[in-house]
Amino acid sequence: MDSDDAVLLFAVRIDNFDVICACYGAPFAATVAASVRSFFECRFDEADGFIGGVVRRGVAEFDLVARGSAERGLSDIQPEYAQISTWLVACARLPVCVDGASVHVSLSWGCVETDPDYGDEEVLDLLLHEARGRIPGRAQLPPTCSDVPDLAARDMAAAAAFYAELNAGELQFAWQPVRSLDSDAILFLRARIAAPGRRGQIEARELPYRSLERAGVVQAFDQALLCEAVEHLAHSDAPAVCVAISALSFRASGWWDGLLARLAQDRLLAVRLFIAIDCAQSFVVTGEAVAFADRLRRLGCRVVLEGLGSGQVAIATMMALRPDVVMLDALFLRLSARREPDEQLFCRTVSLAGSLAPVVVADGVGDRELATLALDSGVHWGAGDFLGEPSWRGHARAGERSARISSFAPFIDPRQRSGGGQ
Repeated sequence: MDSDDAVLLFAVRIDNFDVICACYGAPFAATVAASVRSFFECRFDEADGFIGGVVRRGVAEFDLVARGSAERGLSDIQPEYAQISTWLVACARLPVCVDGASVHVSLSWGCVETDPDYGDEEVLDLLLHEARGRIPGRAQLPPTCSDVPDLAARDMAAAAAFYAELNAGELQFAWQPVRSLDSDAILFLRARIAAPGRRGQIEARELPYRSLERAGVVQAFDQALLCEAVEHLAHSDAPAVCVAISALSFRASGWWDGLLARLAQDRLLAVRLFIAIDCAQSFVVTGEAVAFADRLRRLGCRVVLEGLGSGQVAIATMMALRPDVVMLDALFLRLSARREPDEQLFCRTVSLAGSLAPVVVADGVGDRELATLALDSGVHWGAGDFLGEPSWRGHARAGERSARISSFAPFIDPRQRSGGGQ
């Protein structure tokens, strides 16, 4: 089928509709859903080169039907449907303002492609049903503490404030090297979110990550994070980099289609990208995570389990994931500093980690004594201030060419281009 004759059918779901409803009430949530649908209706009205619209299916579900115009067709958005995908990402990063409150939505979607002569309404319904079948299952949200008053509202407020900083380009990467404990070799640069101080110094940001997860809106952050890391690799001579994302995001979904397509076209780029899962998560969905990890490896990327020992991820899940690198939680090393039986326990933990992955990294190497302890326990890679503090320029030293300072590009609201509104 010629792409100029293509029709795209998107099925879209607002994943955190129930969270918004529980936080603000059903009428408020319904208004948010209507605003989201209106956002896409405006985009279609202003689109250049293809036509389409929104088909309402439920309060928190709707379908997008995009058809090429006679002049241009859909050739510019095949096969990754880049334009509509941009809208979907933009909708999640933009706040929805209702009655003085700013909330964010989390979207999932599936898509099918057909030709414009798809027949009657019954055939269209069947095709849209197929698209709905391609939407990933709902992510398992972490539990919300029922004994904390207004926690959901506070989570959403924290998410809104964070996304405002992200969209304004106020966040940057600082890079901390993960080095060999007995040489100057670098395994990768670990991405740390920071903001520049008044004198350009690094100010580490304590991000409301758990709030983003509980509110169900973490995917847009993680997508922006990985895309920026890939841009850093593409425009610098930096070694490999490692970016940690939420277990909620570590699953195949439309969020990753464009990024994975780019990595598939440039394997030399993909092999320099390590993607870490934070072991503090207790809600890794094993089957989905394993499938996504296998897909990343086929592209050349490596998978890291970060913070082993700090969470409740099952050993069976770790075995199934087959990580390329395991990073031990920094507390292990501090507790094991030449104290029996903690040191023996640390050695056993290192042995366990070594059975799960070919590379083990000790986090929290703050001085020479801790570096020696890690080496004596069988660890050959480490991260910590003793091995290199985070810096804007990563691994650069005297005589070496500096890597470009990478920062999050300011997010351009599509409404600024078109005059529309969500």
